[in-house]
Amino acid sequence: MSEPLLRSERLRPGAWPVTVHGSAEFADAAQKAGLCGAHVAINFFEDPEKHDYGVVKGCPVALCPEVTAARDESKWVWTAVEEKMRAAGARSVRTINLPKIGNFPAIHGGIDEWLAAGGDQQKWAKLLRPTEKPPLQTECLADVQATPVRWLWPGRIARGKVSIIAGHPGLGKSQLTISLAAVVTTGRRWPAGHTEAEIGNVLFLSAEDGTADTIAPRLRAAGADLARCSCLQEGAGFSLKGDLHKLDEHLTISPTALLVIDPFAAYAAGVDTHRDGEVRPMMAQLESIAERHGCAVVGVMHLNKSAGGSALSRVGGSGAFVAAARGAYLVSKDQNDDLRRLFLPIKNNLAPDTAGLAFRVEGRELPDGIRTSLVVWESGTVDTTADEAIAAPTPDQGDRSAFKDAREFLSELLAKGTEVSQKQIDADAKAAGHSRRTVNRAKADLGVKSIKQTDGSWAWRMPYVQKGGTLGTLQ
Repeated sequence: MSEPLLRSERLRPGAWPVTVHGSAEFADAAQKAGLCGAHVAINFFEDPEKHDYGVVKGCPVALCPEVTAARDESKWVWTAVEEKMRAAGARSVRTINLPKIGNFPAIHGGIDEWLAAGGDQQKWAKLLRPTEKPPLQTECLADVQATPVRWLWPGRIARGKVSIIAGHPGLGKSQLTISLAAVVTTGRRWPAGHTEAEIGNVLFLSAEDGTADTIAPRLRAAGADLARCSCLQEGAGFSLKGDLHKLDEHLTISPTALLVIDPFAAYAAGVDTHRDGEVRPMMAQLESIAERHGCAVVGVMHLNKSAGGSALSRVGGSGAFVAAARGAYLVSKDQNDDLRRLFLPIKNNLAPDTAGLAFRVEGRELPDGIRTSLVVWESGTVDTTADEAIAAPTPDQGDRSAFKDAREFLSELLAKGTEVSQKQIDADAKAAGHSRRTVNRAKADLGVKSIKQTDGSWAWRMPYVQKGGTLGTLQ
């Protein structure tokens, strides 16, 4: 008849690992010293077959044989015990070899001698850590130093994370990123708040707005410090799939508080932006770089053409974009004021939901006569939610032609000279609700070129930019 392991009454859920000694005296010494785990024993001088090992099912087990002159002769006992433990369903089984310390080992080399020679709880805990490289790279949370979220815009946009600003074309999403840049580069107060920004640099990846005639004038009108603003040179290609290592290197050389990607889709060449399996790895790498450099990434996205649903489901492309983002915001028209824009939270994983804000885009003339525009924020908050705003009918919804939608879709997809396969264009157009006939009309209107690839397939490219390029010099 099987006998229980000696001192098995010590076994309790969570009292792990279960440490097995060669005698009850050794187990008692370890338990008395407060060494972590539940300390049990076998009767070393009897057949190991006699014990019932079922009590270790699901538990991690550590074997702690004593160091004796006859250890090699007794090794078979511990080998048999290990086999029994594994057969009983132990989660894992490993052997703890007590190291030399002081005059240890002296006589039998049991854990009582090891404790007397200077062994303690800290040294024991270190012995329990695996020495071999585990299959999964993990870290013990007890060794992790907890840190607070570092905010760019307190409660809204975090540094080291990805955030999204989404909305229909022409509502001021890009203008809003200019406003963010102005606050960051000058350390001014954030809209509708009393917190001043931590001054930092801003990098723009903008596929739709010209640097000289749009971005720079808008930054000047907003009062930004242009010496702290950089942008990717026009004509220099960049892909979130293949060029993130270049971004990593740039952020190492030039610390950046805010990176604006406008829009996300224009820099996703080679990625089917409607497939979660392709978007997730790209977003994971981007967030890893953002976290490593403490850089807030704000990506601009359009809404899809789906009717109904929540604001979360209306963000264009794969759901993996908004799932990866720690914060997402909607830019929408105020249904009662055609010139008023609403900035509304869709999701916020790092802070309690905050109220929405309102702003207007107003024209300005710079001292040198250049006409431009800027965002003017209202001082208070708004009660409208993103779901309410997305459910309201858009005033110009019935007037927007399918052709105009398709033209905007194609312009965004092929921005900055990105060469995109016709197969991907067809898939993206279908997902966005555009017919092939309408897309072909938009192609002709834009003068898009068809380029035959070496494998016989076709790709489309805008006619007025050069193909290819690298991350290049940042202006």
